[in-house]
Amino acid sequence: MKLKTVLCLALVGAAVAADPSTSDATGGATGAAGNDGLKSVVADLERGKSEFVSSYAKITVGPDSLCAIEKAHANKIVTQPEDAALYKERTESKQALLDAIGGRLESLSKFLAKLKAVRSKLHNHINNVNNIFQKKFLENSHNMAAAAKVLHDLGLIKVMPYNPQFNPIKNFDGFEYNEKTALMELDMRKGERSLALQQMEMEAGLVLANNGDQAACTQASKAAFDIFKLSLALNEELYGRFEEERSVLKSMREGLLKMITEREAKVAALKKQQGALAQALKDASHPFLELRQNFRPHLVQIEKSCDKFKEDSVKVQAEYDKVIGMAKTHEEAAAKQPEKEGNVF
Repeated sequence: MKLKTVLCLALVGAAVAADPSTSDATGGATGAAGNDGLKSVVADLERGKSEFVSSYAKITVGPDSLCAIEKAHANKIVTQPEDAALYKERTESKQALLDAIGGRLESLSKFLAKLKAVRSKLHNHINNVNNIFQKKFLENSHNMAAAAKVLHDLGLIKVMPYNPQFNPIKNFDGFEYNEKTALMELDMRKGERSLALQQMEMEAGLVLANNGDQAACTQASKAAFDIFKLSLALNEELYGRFEEERSVLKSMREGLLKMITEREAKVAALKKQQGALAQALKDASHPFLELRQNFRPHLVQIEKSCDKFKEDSVKVQAEYDKVIGMAKTHEEAAAKQPEKEGNVF
């Protein structure tokens, strides 16, 4: 912006100086006053040129210029050879990691197989526990049923004297009157009674024969009832232990499932990494070297730009010299004119 302003002032001054009639018509100053204004213009032009040359030098002139430094750095990146030692070290580290992954996979697979074997055994444990508690429950239930049967039978025995089946009313032998049998007690034929009644009758007869007061029946009833209560209590207690087993085995089952699932995921991830490393070791390319070669267009472009700056500098300095020369010529012409009042131009 400063360069444009100075050039515009200089060009206007030069144009006015080239046309004396215009200067007189506008009352343009000449002589000493006008000469001072032109000197200021020339000084601004020369200062602008000096600043341009200094700035240009920092950018393009000499080994310490910005262009020289950037070209050197870019060229180093593009032309630097592959670090063979580092490439070898990286390759060996990949191989070491591949070997380590192989060892880790081997041990992890063994442990996973062991976990699955434990899971298989746990399956058998759960079946065994179910069978044990189911059979024990059925055993206690069977004892309860047996005790209930005894209580039922003893109840019948106790009331046998009052049971019409065991002590029916005496009757005639038949509907037809028969003097021989008219007053004979009806004899119940065993074939007409069920086997259950026969067995109950025998048991009742045995008890009554040994204990006419039926004390044995009372004791037997109490013992049977005690068996029933005990079996019921045992089943209730069995339920509590069974639920404890359920909690323990559930925790074991879910814990095994979690461990197996996690390690199967680790095995899958390690196998994926193992495949990627094996593929990388087969690849003999040098990607970092190839990446650096992609930087070459930048080096070419910066060289072109810096060379263009030199060409532009020559043109700009020529323009400065041209305008400064015109301003000085006008300054000399103005110095020869008598001084008049008015503006510089």
